[in-house]
Amino acid sequence: MEYTILILFIAFAILIIYFATKFLHKIMNKRYDFYKMFSIVLIAVFIPLLAYLISSEVINYWSQPTDEDRQRLGEMTTKVIYSEDFKKLEKTRIIYSIEPSVNRYNRQANNYLYDVYVKTDKETYGI
Repeated sequence: MEYTILILFIAFAILIIYFATKFLHKIMNKRYDFYKMFSIVLIAVFIPLLAYLISSEVINYWSQPTDEDRQRLGEMTTKVIYSEDFKKLEKTRIIYSIEPSVNRYNRQANNYLYDVYVKTDKETYGI
């Protein structure tokens, strides 16, 4: 669904660039070739946009958990809630949130690092 919207956005943007270039071509009294101007404007707009989209997809892959990761993180969060360390922490601190996370940057042989952080009123604990 989101890729369909992205393709429609790109098509709409190309159409806007086409009409803007046509207007610019008319203002400049047709001194330059229209298709050369259109290509230059298209490249100037879409190369940075494409670089941004590719980098955001790569960053999302490395920082967002997949469905399999979510299942493992859910199991880990449940184990943390029922652990003795968490029960001791619950008695002494005010707990604001429990945040599971996955780290794909520092991995060992296709194993990702899964962590569960417990945020309290004084500090954050990794359990």
